[in-house]
Parts: sequence; C-alpha cells; structure tokens
Amino acid sequence: MADLIYFSIGALGALAFFALTVAVVRRCPAVGIGLICLILVVIWDVPDLPRIFAFSGLSVYPADAVTLVLLVVAILEAPQLQANLQGWLVPWVFFGALIVVSVLRGVATFGPGTAVNEARMILYFFFATTWALAVRPDRIKLHTVSIVIGWVLVVVALYHGVVYGIHGATSAVSVNDDLVQTGRVLVGPQAMVLLLCAGTVSLSPSGPTTAHRRFAVLSSAVFLGLVVLAQHRSVWSACALGMVTVLIWSGRKQARSRVSTLLVMGASLGLVGWASGILDDLGSVFSSASDMRTYEWRTSSWRSLISEAIAKGPEAVVGGQPFGAGYLRQIYTGTWATNTAHNWYVTIFLRLGIIGLITLAAILLAALIKSRSKPAWCTFILVAVAVYGWAYQFDWYLAPWLGAAMSLSLGDGYGRPAKADHAGLGNSNDKVLNAEIVTGGIAP
Repeated sequence: MADLIYFSIGALGALAFFALTVAVVRRCPAVGIGLICLILVVIWDVPDLPRIFAFSGLSVYPADAVTLVLLVVAILEAPQLQANLQGWLVPWVFFGALIVVSVLRGVATFGPGTAVNEARMILYFFFATTWALAVRPDRIKLHTVSIVIGWVLVVVALYHGVVYGIHGATSAVSVNDDLVQTGRVLVGPQAMVLLLCAGTVSLSPSGPTTAHRRFAVLSSAVFLGLVVLAQHRSVWSACALGMVTVLIWSGRKQARSRVSTLLVMGASLGLVGWASGILDDLGSVFSSASDMRTYEWRTSSWRSLISEAIAKGPEAVVGGQPFGAGYLRQIYTGTWATNTAHNWYVTIFLRLGIIGLITLAAILLAALIKSRSKPAWCTFILVAVAVYGWAYQFDWYLAPWLGAAMSLSLGDGYGRPAKADHAGLGNSNDKVLNAEIVTGGIAP
C-alpha cells in the first residue's frame, strides 16, 4: 500500500512538472530551444544519457521527455501550425500518420522496446520539427539564438581540442573506460548546428550599430572556421552547396554579395593554410577530405538495404517495413553491419516507403522553391539540411532552424493564425514584425 502511495505521488509530481514545462515552453519558445541544445552540447561527452525510468520493457530517456513536451505544445498551437504551413499542413500530418502506422506495426511484430527504440530518431525529428513549425517565426529570434548557441559550441570545441587534441576523421580518443569517441572536436550534429548558426548570422541583419555588425562578422567567421576544423565532410558539402544555391537562387542581391565574399575569403584562407602547412598540422584536414573509405562503406550499405527492401515485395516498397525490422546488411568489405542506414532518405524509404519519401520531399521542395522570395538564410538552411541528410539524418537538434525556414517559406510572411496569439502579439504589430522578417531575418 505504501509503495502504491509513493508511486502515485511521484506520478502526480512528474505530471505536474511536465504540464509546467509545457506551459513555459509555450509561453517562451527560447526555453524549448534551450532544452534541445542542452542535450546537443553534451552528446560528444555523454552520447547516451541515462534513462529516467522504465515501464513495461520500454525505457524513457531525457530526449523522449523533451520531444514529447514539444509535441504537446505544437498540438496546443494548432492554429499557428496551420498558419505557418498553409496548404502543406495536410501532407505534414499525413507524414506523421505514416510514422505512427509504422511504429504500431513494429510494436505488433517486434514488441514495444525494439520498435520504439528504432523509431526514436524519426519520432524525435517529427515531434521537434512540428513544434518549430507551430511557433510564430519572429518569436524564435533565430539570429540571437544562433549567436548564443554558436559560441557555446565554440567553447565545447575548444575544450575538446585542448583536452583531447585535434584529430582527423578516422581517429578516435579514449574519454573514459566506457567511452571511445571520435577524435574530431565536434560530432556531426554539433558541427551541423554550428554551420546553421554561421549561415543564419552571416545572412541576416546583424543589428543597428557598427559594433553589432562587426560582432556578427566575427561570429560567423569563427563558426565557419570551426566547421572546417571539425572535419565532417557531410557538413562541408552542406556548407558549399548551401552557399552556391544562395549565390544562384536567392532573389536578394545583398545576400549574394555576402556569399560571394564568404566564398572568396574561404578560398583564400584555404590556399594560405595549404601553402603554410597549418591545415595539415591541425587534424589532417586534407587527409579527411580525401579519405573516401567511409563514403564507399555507406554507399555499399545503401545499395544493400534498398535491394533487400525491393526483394521483400511491393508492400515494403510502397509502405515500408515496420520499425524494429533492423538494418542488417553486408557491406563491401564483406562484414555485416546493423547500425542505422546513415542516409535520411534511405531510412525514410525503408520505414515509410516510397509514399513517405515522396511526401517529405514534396514539402521540402515546395519550401525551397518559395524561399527565393524570402530571406536568404531560409534557402541556405533548407539546402544545407537536405544535403546533410544524404550521409546522416535530419537530426532533431536542427528543428529550430529547419522549422523557422519552412514556416517563413511556406507561410504568408506574417506567420500568424486568424486571431492574436496567446503571447499578446496582436494584429497591431503585424506590419512591424513582417518588416523585420522580410528584410532579412528573424528579429535579433
């Protein structure tokens, strides 16, 4: 009896804390971004956070709680979600329904533990991105967020560089008896977020004073420099193609001019680093760029996984295999692998079928097409994330940036529901807020 009372008290306390967190995140979106980034900044040092509790064979982790909070806020902000997505709300909800169906099929076939554990990556992405899509774009304050998070990641990278050294893409360091981590100063999601911070800061207004502008230039330069030193080729590719797309596609002359300057500066620094030998000394950057073994391993995996899905018949191709089916395949070296597909599009195809892949691709393509008349950072973020997904996945840590870019591109520019929102931003402020957004970025 006493155990039941203690359990009930604990459950009520947890529910009250959950409800309070939902209310705070709904009132202040910056808290939601903070919760996401708290987990982001520690994943190099603590890649597997301890579970909160286990129930019926299903473990619950901090990321589960955070993303569930974000989903509840998104549901409560349904009018804003509709305003931000416009006609693309139905496809986005349909994409979420496909995820739910695949999870339920997996639970029925493999059990809740196996199915949910494999589905976490996609569930986290959908929950967090739905929340970001349900936030009025100007309330995210992406410029300020990018500067703060960017410099936090700079500190994290410097700490890793000082303590463990700056190593190449194929190296590893021993953190403790239980953890061997990559020798790179940042893991992939951290490097990618840092790139999005750099793109947002460099392609949006930097403030009213010369000091603000100089600090923005310094910040973006430092962020991009550390992206290079982090030695993630997928992030390098995302950066290059994002900049080139802005240079070719953006309808804003000032943004094209900034990107041209960045490309010239980057090329010049690269030549100086190559001529002086500095880049080779700092982590074998050129060696990382030329090492194709990882890419060969991954492409071999993709071909194997796609072939296996096709061999399972039309049902697996159209609707995907249920979560929990695993990613077992033989790679080009003749060894077997069971980890994730290391390609977001292949992963979506395997679990949601060609229907899910086409649905997500259509939403992203529509956002990219419409981003031409929006601030240039929207185009950069959409392209960079799409390219990054080719070798990794759409990590849920990217949600604030991806959601803001999608909302501003697909929405009407105001990003407002029919009635004034709960934060007290009534229609009288719409012209001012719209001006801040359309002239180049989220208000800092």
